[in-house]
Amino acid sequence: GAGKPAWSTEQDDSEAWTTSVVPTVSGQGCSSDLDFSFQMEELEADTLYAVQVRGVNEGGDGPWSPAVTQRTQVRRPKIPSDFNEEDITSTSVSLSWDVTEDDEWPVTAHQLRCVRIGDSALDTPWVTLPPAEIQGGRIVKMVEDLEPGVEYAFSLRALNHVGPGKPTPPLLATTLCEAPPPPQQPNSQEQTPYSISLDWRPPEPDNGAPVEGYCLQRRMHEKDDWETVFEETDQTNIRVDCDCPNTYYHFRVKALNKMGWSEWSDAIMVATQPPPPPAAPTGITVFVTHDSVTLKWLHHRGTVAAYEVQQQYGDVWTSLVDCNSAVAGQLAQWEHKRTSRGERHSRFPVAFTKENLQPGTEYLLRIAAKNDGGQAFSNAVRVWTEGDEWSKGLSEIELRQLRELCTRCQCPEAYEPLIKSLYDVPTLGALSRQELSQVLDRLRLTPRQQERMRRTLSGSPHAPSRPFRTTASFDTLTFAWDAPSVGAAAVYPVVEYIVQYQLQSHHASGSESWEEVHCGGTSCVLQDLQENAAYVVRVAASNEPRGSGPWSDVAVARTQPLACDDLDLREMVRSALHTREYADKVASKLYHEQWTCTLLKRLDKEKLADVLRAMQVKDGAVCALVAKVSSMPSTPARATPTNTTPSRSSSKKMDPT
Repeated sequence: GAGKPAWSTEQDDSEAWTTSVVPTVSGQGCSSDLDFSFQMEELEADTLYAVQVRGVNEGGDGPWSPAVTQRTQVRRPKIPSDFNEEDITSTSVSLSWDVTEDDEWPVTAHQLRCVRIGDSALDTPWVTLPPAEIQGGRIVKMVEDLEPGVEYAFSLRALNHVGPGKPTPPLLATTLCEAPPPPQQPNSQEQTPYSISLDWRPPEPDNGAPVEGYCLQRRMHEKDDWETVFEETDQTNIRVDCDCPNTYYHFRVKALNKMGWSEWSDAIMVATQPPPPPAAPTGITVFVTHDSVTLKWLHHRGTVAAYEVQQQYGDVWTSLVDCNSAVAGQLAQWEHKRTSRGERHSRFPVAFTKENLQPGTEYLLRIAAKNDGGQAFSNAVRVWTEGDEWSKGLSEIELRQLRELCTRCQCPEAYEPLIKSLYDVPTLGALSRQELSQVLDRLRLTPRQQERMRRTLSGSPHAPSRPFRTTASFDTLTFAWDAPSVGAAAVYPVVEYIVQYQLQSHHASGSESWEEVHCGGTSCVLQDLQENAAYVVRVAASNEPRGSGPWSDVAVARTQPLACDDLDLREMVRSALHTREYADKVASKLYHEQWTCTLLKRLDKEKLADVLRAMQVKDGAVCALVAKVSSMPSTPARATPTNTTPSRSSSKKMDPT
């Protein structure tokens, strides 16, 4: 038989038909149950064809069958050519490819698949792109809302009504990194009267660069100025010391990566707890005249906010209103002196005088210490004012004591003025340095006579408070104490403190062999101690004319065990130093000072050597460690913490507690 495909059923001219001969299979003939098939190739796409068939044998050509029409299909599109990225930002990639203009391979749309490296491409659907901008014979498409610092694989395929064509090979592109987003709002799980514990979660995502540190700020409620608590720390759990109990604070945090700082997080408002009720005032001294009573006691800064002096009338205690302003003024004056002069005293004397009393009369007084946590009362003080005869002059004994004082001080001319002012020797000795200076100025004594008078009246200092431990390591203990109460010794202030210490085992056996350290302030560091050992410590104050006074009560503190839990730090020090025992000791010192290999690497050689020498590391070990740290792989540079971090020998990471 022969097949005749045609361009159109309307073409009747036999010459317009294309004829092909389809031979039968040899030996089978044309059986009625045999099917014939024929495939026409190299036709035009999307074209209508007419086909008719006739049989041929030795007798000639048979008639044509009725024509059958069939349209060829459209070809699937080709792979888009020259698929590339044009521009990359932190959140977008601009893609482009050539425009397809071949009618045999028509394109009605394009589909794009964007897969994040590490994710499964099978789970990511193809997205049909809307009509895009054409620039210079190329189609340009901007893919947005991507994550910074992430590598993506882009695949493109063309589409028509037959279906999609083959996709392009994956095009890899990495978005640029940028500063991290703000961390989550800080959270507080624990508050005390003088501290707040904060924690927060790192920003998600990190915008392509790991977070290297955080900056924490705070401000008091109803104030506008923010204060930097930690300029840079890698911790996300921090305890912040606060000066004011029962006070609201606002905290905010921002994150840092190699691209810069994030915006501030949402602020959280947290209140410190009310303080515990203060201790009752103790150590009250009384000075009585015929018409006044003066009470003097020590104020404990940080535990007491105000005082109130009360007098008992019958069974009722009544507040003396004039006391409130008088004592408040003294507290404000001492606080101003402490902040303006940088003084560290936490205890100082305050006094109140009740005047216009009746001579020879009994009075019952008490002092109330107050803060936000409550109040506490001292024991009642029962006093008798002097009789009328007291105001008329001094007794014979007081006159003799006063005459002897003036004779020793070589200022007999002061005898008569002192008698007229009713000052006896015990009263002069109880005056503070400022009050005594005012009295001596009124007597018109020469500076040399005033100095002799002060030395004669001066006594040795009182005992300081029991020392308390502030910090401890495996070979050091730091103690602090409160200055002695101010009495007659205030005429000559304390010039130094004597600190004595010994092992607790020696103290228990009655040993009198004490190690001794002298210092000028109310704190002292004891060095070169045994590790994991208990020590007994006591303190005495000393002034110029009388020397040292009585010893304080003893305190007991223990050094920490010698250990380094940072395995990387320990192995690094061991590899640098040949003596394993000494290497472990140096590693423990670094560990207890909260150094890590990463922080040490960030220091330059001179700064690292200064840090090691400050910890009394041997010179040879210093050189070996500096060389070892310098040879370690580099880490991303970052500013070391400033002096807003907890105090130590040099800048280092913050105390995680």
